[in-house]
Amino acid sequence: QVATFKGWIQIMNDAIDSREVSYCEIELVTNDLLTILRPRSFQVGKQPIRETNIYMYLYFVFFIICGSFFTLNLFIGV
Repeated sequence: QVATFKGWIQIMNDAIDSREVSYCEIELVTNDLLTILRPRSFQVGKQPIRETNIYMYLYFVFFIICGSFFTLNLFIGV
């Protein structure tokens, strides 16, 4: 959505308010008859804080300039 400029401001605001990346570790459980994957641990209770990740501004501006404008001009020019 950022590359097409549709709804990118909302995505940028959500990314700026994010505290850290939530992840889930997968545990391989084996039994005599069955092998399954199940989540072992994950982070909970990490609510967003307003403008806590300011460096995401730089990421989005860099992505828009290099990823969208430069690539678009490259395809149009060729």
